[in-house]
Amino acid sequence: LEEMGITDARQLTTISSSHLADELGISKEKADDIVKQAKDLIDQA
Repeated sequence: LEEMGITDARQLTTISSSHLADELGISKEKADDIVKQAKDLIDQA
């Protein structure tokens, strides 16, 4: 993620999971999961 310029979990929530999936070459489901985890971390902070 850092090579995409994402250094902060909050930045993940501003990116659509489909864009994340394309950038990382992963499935949409996996990208959805990453975005959800980022949101959960932010909620806990």
